[in-house]
Amino acid sequence: MTIKTIKDLKKVKTIKDLNLHSTFRAHIIYEQIMGESFSANAGLNGVIVLFFSYIMGCNKDANLDYEEWFDWLDANPNMLGEFTDWLISMNAAKSKLEGDATEEAPKETDGGKKNE
Repeated sequence: MTIKTIKDLKKVKTIKDLNLHSTFRAHIIYEQIMGESFSANAGLNGVIVLFFSYIMGCNKDANLDYEEWFDWLDANPNMLGEFTDWLISMNAAKSKLEGDATEEAPKETDGGKKNE
Protein backbone atom coordinates (compact mmCIF):
# COMPACT_ATOMS: atom_id res chain seq x y z
CA MET A 1 0.00 0.00 0.00
CA THR A 2 1.33 3.45 -0.86
CA ILE A 3 1.23 5.90 2.02
CA LYS A 4 0.58 9.49 0.96
CA THR A 5 -1.52 10.91 3.78
CA ILE A 6 -2.61 10.10 7.30
CA LYS A 7 -5.82 8.63 5.82
CA ASP A 8 -3.71 5.98 4.06
CA LEU A 9 -1.78 5.30 7.24
CA LYS A 10 -5.00 4.74 9.20
CA LYS A 11 -5.84 1.83 6.84
CA VAL A 12 -2.66 -0.03 7.83
CA LYS A 13 -3.29 -3.23 9.78
CA THR A 14 0.21 -4.77 9.92
CA ILE A 15 3.76 -3.73 9.16
CA LYS A 16 3.50 -5.62 5.84
CA ASP A 17 0.91 -3.09 4.68
CA LEU A 18 3.57 -0.38 4.84
CA ASN A 19 5.60 -2.01 2.08
CA LEU A 20 8.90 -1.12 3.74
CA HIS A 21 12.20 -2.01 2.10
CA SER A 22 15.86 -1.26 2.52
CA THR A 23 16.60 2.22 1.21
CA PHE A 24 19.36 4.76 1.69
CA ARG A 25 16.67 7.45 1.49
CA ALA A 26 15.32 6.44 4.92
CA HIS A 27 18.74 6.78 6.52
CA ILE A 28 19.30 10.18 4.89
CA ILE A 29 15.93 11.37 6.23
CA TYR A 30 16.89 10.06 9.68
CA GLU A 31 20.22 11.91 9.55
CA GLN A 32 18.50 15.13 8.47
CA ILE A 33 16.10 14.92 11.42
CA MET A 34 18.52 13.69 14.09
CA GLY A 35 21.79 15.24 12.90
CA GLU A 36 23.59 11.89 13.17
CA SER A 37 23.51 8.36 11.77
CA PHE A 38 21.30 5.73 13.35
CA SER A 39 23.02 3.39 15.77
CA ALA A 40 21.82 0.38 17.73
CA ASN A 41 21.94 2.39 20.98
CA ALA A 42 19.79 5.24 19.62
CA GLY A 43 17.08 4.57 22.20
CA LEU A 44 13.32 4.79 21.82
CA ASN A 45 13.35 8.23 20.21
CA GLY A 46 15.86 7.06 17.63
CA VAL A 47 13.80 3.99 16.72
CA ILE A 48 10.63 6.09 16.44
CA VAL A 49 12.36 8.61 14.16
CA LEU A 50 13.83 5.75 12.09
CA PHE A 51 10.35 4.26 11.70
CA PHE A 52 9.02 7.60 10.46
CA SER A 53 12.06 7.91 8.17
CA TYR A 54 11.38 4.51 6.61
CA ILE A 55 7.75 5.38 5.96
CA MET A 56 8.80 8.63 4.31
CA GLY A 57 11.73 7.05 2.48
CA CYS A 58 9.71 4.17 1.06
CA ASN A 59 6.85 6.46 0.01
CA LYS A 60 8.44 9.34 -1.90
CA ASP A 61 5.09 11.05 -2.44
CA ALA A 62 4.13 10.90 1.24
CA ASN A 63 2.84 14.11 2.75
CA LEU A 64 2.81 13.19 6.42
CA ASP A 65 3.24 15.59 9.26
CA TYR A 66 5.39 14.14 12.05
CA GLU A 67 2.82 15.06 14.71
CA GLU A 68 -0.10 13.37 12.95
CA TRP A 69 2.10 10.36 12.29
CA PHE A 70 3.04 10.30 15.97
CA ASP A 71 -0.66 10.42 16.91
CA TRP A 72 -1.18 7.38 14.64
CA LEU A 73 1.71 5.60 16.37
CA ASP A 74 0.23 6.35 19.80
CA ALA A 75 -3.05 4.80 18.62
CA ASN A 76 -1.19 1.77 17.16
CA PRO A 77 1.70 1.06 19.56
CA ASN A 78 2.02 -2.54 18.32
CA MET A 79 3.33 -1.15 15.03
CA LEU A 80 6.54 0.00 16.70
CA GLY A 81 7.19 -3.57 17.88
CA GLU A 82 6.44 -4.89 14.40
CA PHE A 83 8.81 -2.33 12.90
CA THR A 84 11.55 -3.31 15.36
CA ASP A 85 11.06 -6.99 14.49
CA TRP A 86 11.20 -6.13 10.78
CA LEU A 87 14.36 -4.08 11.27
CA ILE A 88 16.06 -6.89 13.23
CA SER A 89 15.15 -9.47 10.58
CA MET A 90 16.36 -7.18 7.80
CA ASN A 91 19.68 -6.65 9.57
CA ALA A 92 20.03 -10.38 10.22
CA ALA A 93 19.45 -11.12 6.54
CA LYS A 94 22.01 -8.48 5.57
CA SER A 95 24.55 -9.93 8.00
CA LYS A 96 23.96 -13.41 6.63
CA LEU A 97 24.48 -12.20 3.07
CA GLU A 98 27.65 -10.39 4.07
CA GLY A 99 28.84 -13.50 5.91
CA ASP A 100 28.09 -15.71 2.91
CA ALA A 101 29.99 -13.32 0.65
CA THR A 102 32.98 -13.41 2.99
CA GLU A 103 32.93 -17.22 3.12
CA GLU A 104 32.75 -17.43 -0.67
CA ALA A 105 35.57 -14.95 -1.27
CA PRO A 106 38.60 -16.61 -2.82
CA LYS A 107 41.34 -17.36 -0.36
CA GLU A 108 44.76 -15.96 -0.96
CA THR A 109 47.26 -18.52 -2.10
CA ASP A 110 50.98 -18.59 -1.78
CA GLY A 111 51.35 -18.26 -5.54
CA GLY A 112 52.25 -21.91 -5.94
CA LYS A 113 55.36 -21.63 -3.77
CA LYS A 114 56.16 -24.42 -1.40
CA ASN A 115 56.86 -23.74 2.24
CA GLU A 116 60.56 -24.04 2.87
